[in-house]
Amino acid sequence: MVEQYGAEEVEALTLAEVNKLLAVYQDPEKRLLLRILYFTGCRVSEALAMRPKDLEAERRRILVPALKTKKAGNIHKIKRIVVDAATVQLMELYIRAKRLNREKPIFRRDRWWAWDLVKKAGVAIGKEGVHPHTLRHSFATHWANAGGSMTKLQRQLGHTRLSTTTDMYLKFSTEDIREDYDRVIGGDENGTVL
Repeated sequence: MVEQYGAEEVEALTLAEVNKLLAVYQDPEKRLLLRILYFTGCRVSEALAMRPKDLEAERRRILVPALKTKKAGNIHKIKRIVVDAATVQLMELYIRAKRLNREKPIFRRDRWWAWDLVKKAGVAIGKEGVHPHTLRHSFATHWANAGGSMTKLQRQLGHTRLSTTTDMYLKFSTEDIREDYDRVIGGDENGTVL
């Protein structure tokens, strides 16, 4: 699915493509990064900054510094993002297996490593041009298409303005509008209101 957003295109993978992408790697570190990028909708810089101490496993929540949005005084805001139970479990297993320092990032890698990893996973499933932000767009598009709350999506993504979220991800096809029109307004071929 490709949606227009201003002059940009927002490309989202289908759910089937996301599932294929998540199955590409057997390496626990690579699998974990892909899961975090999709199942949280976070930016690659936010995923790479996550530390073991940021995981609140019992709440299925991760505290993430909102690296793109800064408060006055150049202090980063913290966003609390929800994640699925399977990703929490994978994070806990990975942190324990690697005996990671709670204060240091889970991934001691740079963004180019992450970009390359996602790009290669995309190629492996037959999709060119897949990058970390594609997983963020896919997460948000699937949320919106499933009828999820846009204000909750805004919070999960860390957007300052709701309009950023709605303009980018709340898209309706002519068919979607026609279905609602027929359901709400009705009318038959003779012009009679139903």
